[in-house]
Order: sequence, then structure tokens, then C-alpha cells
Amino acid sequence: MADGDLRSGLTPIQPPPSAAMKSHLQPYAGPLTPAHITEGIAAAQANALRLLDDAKLLLEAGRYPSATALAILSMEERGKVIILKRLALVSDPADVKAAWREYRSHRAKNAGWIIPQLVGQGARTMQGLAAGVDPDAEHTGILDALKQVSFYTDCLAKRHWSIPTEVIDEGVARSIVASAEIMWSARAVTLREVELWGQIVGPHYNQPGMMAAVVEWQHAMVAEGLSDTTPESLAAFMRGEPVEVSTVRS
Repeated sequence: MADGDLRSGLTPIQPPPSAAMKSHLQPYAGPLTPAHITEGIAAAQANALRLLDDAKLLLEAGRYPSATALAILSMEERGKVIILKRLALVSDPADVKAAWREYRSHRAKNAGWIIPQLVGQGARTMQGLAAGVDPDAEHTGILDALKQVSFYTDCLAKRHWSIPTEVIDEGVARSIVASAEIMWSARAVTLREVELWGQIVGPHYNQPGMMAAVVEWQHAMVAEGLSDTTPESLAAFMRGEPVEVSTVRS
């Protein structure tokens, strides 16, 4: 082996995947049943936790760029939950297609990472926290760019080489990992919850009566023992009244 080689004993390059394998890897972009949506939410939550746990291990090992990148990926996985819930509401093919487009968009999935900062700044109303669900907000691009500089070298600004170990320090890594931990939720989403969501809110999706339908859904959730959040507090929040926001992982 020539001097300067970084690895030895490399596994030979494998042949490209077969046509049959490619068909299994083709992204799906059609409607989902409540059962499929519940399964997808559970998978996203479990993978978000796996990525978060790996990020924390890397953080304590001093691997700050990798810890940062995996924490951001964890937040993106967590962000899939709200998009999957939207798929329970939509039936128009264009709306279904748009939801899947967001599902596979990094920026659309990471909008919620700003919520802890907004809460820390005093936001307690739906309007104050609105940026946390806006896929086009500036902070979504910032987090995506941070993920890129955590993973890759690049030439930026006036021919400056960006190197992950020089860009991402311990403070940045700990802040991003903490945000990912706050975003992660241990609460399982049940099939019945998704069914009620689609049945009650679905007919009013993107319509003037949608907010009232969400409150009606919360009434049904409480009546069936699926939630302890009162419909009155949810209605107050949606009217713009301030509420207490917990940032403790539950």
C-alpha cells in the first residue's frame, strides 16, 4: 500500500442495487390510513430518540460537530410528527403531495427548534409561538446551514475554508443537543387519537371552522381518556391568551 493511504483492508465496492431493490426504495407519496400514520409517528419518535441518545454520547466524548449534526437530525425526525398528522386531515391529491414534500424537506421539519428560545423570551401565546411551525422562517435555514457545517468542509464567504471542528465548539453543541432534548416527546400517539383527529378536524381542514374543530377534538380526547389537557385551556391558547408552557421532557 502506498504511503499516505488512510485506510487498509477496504471492502470491495459492491455492485449497484438491483431494479427490485430500487423499487422498494422509491419514496411513497400517496394517502395513508390512520393505522399507517400512527405507525409512522411511532417510528419517527423512536428514531428521534435514537439520534438524540447518539448525539449525547458524542457530546460527552468531545465530538462536538457530530453531536450537533445528529441532534439536528433528531429534531428533523421529531418534526415529521406534525406533518404525518396533517396527512390524516387531507384528501385532495395536491394537499397530500404538498404534505409529503414537507415531510422530505429538512427546513419544514426543523421549524420547531426555535420554540425553546421563544419561550425563554417570554412567548406564551399561539401568535408568539407561530414561528415554531413556519417552514419558511429564517431560523429553519439557519439550523439547516448549521447541520451542513457540522458535517462537511466548505469554502465560504471570501475563500474561507469551513472546518467542522473549528466551527462547532462545545457551547454550540450543548445548546443544540439541549434543544433536541426539549423537542423530543415520550408521549405515544395512539391510533384512536389519529382517528378522532381525522374524523373531527379533517372536514374543516384549512377552513374557517378548523380552530373550533380542534377544540371539539380535544373534548373527544378528554372524554375517551386520551388527554388531560382541558379543551378550555386549548381554546384560550388558540384565542391568543397566554398559557404556561413547560420545557421539561415528558
